[in-house]
Amino acid sequence: ATEGVKPQTLEAISLAKNSKSPVIVAINKIDLPGSDPENVKRQLSGYGLVSKDWGGETEIVEISALKKININQLLDKIIEISKKLDLKADKKVIVSGYVVESHIETGYGPVATVIVMQGILKKNDYLFFDNTWGKVKNLINWRGENASSVEPSSPVKITGLKKIVEIGSHFHFAENEKTARTSVEKKQELTNFKSISDSSELKTFPIILKADTTGSIFTIIDHIKNLDAHDFKIKIVSSGVGNVTESDINTALASKAIIFCFKTIQSQQINKLAEQNSIDIYYFDIIYQLFDKINQLIDKLLEDNVVEEIIGKFEILKDFFQTNESAVLGGKLIKGKMLIDVYAKVIRDENQIGKVKINNLKSNTTDVKEINEKGEYGIKVYKTNINDKIRVGDILDLYIINKVIKKVQKIN
Repeated sequence: ATEGVKPQTLEAISLAKNSKSPVIVAINKIDLPGSDPENVKRQLSGYGLVSKDWGGETEIVEISALKKININQLLDKIIEISKKLDLKADKKVIVSGYVVESHIETGYGPVATVIVMQGILKKNDYLFFDNTWGKVKNLINWRGENASSVEPSSPVKITGLKKIVEIGSHFHFAENEKTARTSVEKKQELTNFKSISDSSELKTFPIILKADTTGSIFTIIDHIKNLDAHDFKIKIVSSGVGNVTESDINTALASKAIIFCFKTIQSQQINKLAEQNSIDIYYFDIIYQLFDKINQLIDKLLEDNVVEEIIGKFEILKDFFQTNESAVLGGKLIKGKMLIDVYAKVIRDENQIGKVKINNLKSNTTDVKEINEKGEYGIKVYKTNINDKIRVGDILDLYIINKVIKKVQKIN
């Protein structure tokens, strides 16, 4: 109620609109001197969230979390909307859910607060996430009590993870430790392959902003908007007035963000914690030095941009043996050259239907690493991203990845 609409508020509004989710706005800190809920409502109306008491459709509740003002009214609104949506979950299926918060906690190590979407989460369950796995050692409910199981829609803090997980990632049940570990390894393989093959996607540069005043925060954000966003996207994970806190470190860990500080006070304890967790913090007293550092880091990020270069075309003439994971094929090189350990797009009727990796090349009965002459050869491929069988007549477009160095438009 005192600071108005902040950048993270705008991001939440955008996410809600994109997912077509109902919105309930809680205007906090109405107990503070100088609070102006009506001004916040005016700002929100500019983003399409018009309060019901202004004739709109958005539920807006004025609260004070500190003094517990109107908390029951907020909870009633949440329950009212959830009943209208008739939200239901199946408790009889295998458990799954998503992460809403993650950090390192003394005595527990990596912990995560999760929401169970379906099924029942139990102590000693094996779970796997996008980047890690673990065996649930503790289930701590919102009252701080240990629980043996948790049902859908319930938030719970879990321990026993191998490392910190990313906020927003999903978790799934695994039957045992081996299944959990291998599931993560497969996810990582697919992620690594996708990061190479989908070079056209925007790169993300997550940052956390800390400054001496709200005005400084908005000045920095306004200047960041002047960056050329063609090749990357700057994501402001969080921003706030004041010095870096342990909570900021935990947020940076979960989101892989870099922390930028303007006219804040350094803390040896915080800097040590950041160093232990490989979190970069940059402090500045001159705002244009902060901009220059952002430019420098983004330039380095863009140096990793890659493009695909087609090096050869191979037509499939024979299917000798094929499984869901691999295929032994015969065909002819019709253009360019072939190499082992490179990727190829599978083209059928001029449309790409998947990708494979060349594992082996044979010229007559001899294994070779490279083929430069047109003719018929045998190949073995690993199916990295294809759901259909490779057929006679399909074309393999072999390609390599080249780095392209680009520079960001400087902030004026």
